Amino acid sequence: SAIAERMRITSGGDILVAGTYNPYTAANRGNITLNGTSGNVIGFANGSATRGFIFHDGTNLEIANTLSNPILFATAGSERMRITSGGELLINTTSDAGDYKLQVNGNIYGTGDQRLEGALYLTNGGGGPAQIYGSNTDGGLRIRNNNIYVPVIKLMKSDGTTMLNVDD
Repeated sequence: SAIAERMRITSGGDILVAGTYNPYTAANRGNITLNGTSGNVIGFANGSATRGFIFHDGTNLEIANTLSNPILFATAGSERMRITSGGELLINTTSDAGDYKLQVNGNIYGTGDQRLEGALYLTNGGGGPAQIYGSNTDGGLRIRNNNIYVPVIKLMKSDGTTMLNVDD
């Protein structure tokens, strides 16, 4: 019976599994190419215990930890982001603050429309929570601090002049 080639290590140091063509080429870069017929998987195990995998089914890329532990992302030797086993995304922090799906330590920048359904809670270093929320009944903006409604609302223009001043 004929011997079928299953893996090749090229003279450039690339490892090709189940194929002889490497579509990823660049000078001074080693490559591992998996070339399956219906999908590819890189599995991680300790002995016979599976720990995780990277899988591509021809359409979707899946990165999975089969344990109840996070998936970590790091640069320059430091963790930058993690996805917890509960589906929470932590950015620039390793301390889970509870049942919050997005937790960011640092400033957040966004462009375009931002949509928030529910309340926005603000805390200022021990000064107590402040809440800003929209009203479903009249479309108004409500502000309260420690369940006491703040009677002054002031909207400012970018030049610092007052655009709207409501004082009850």
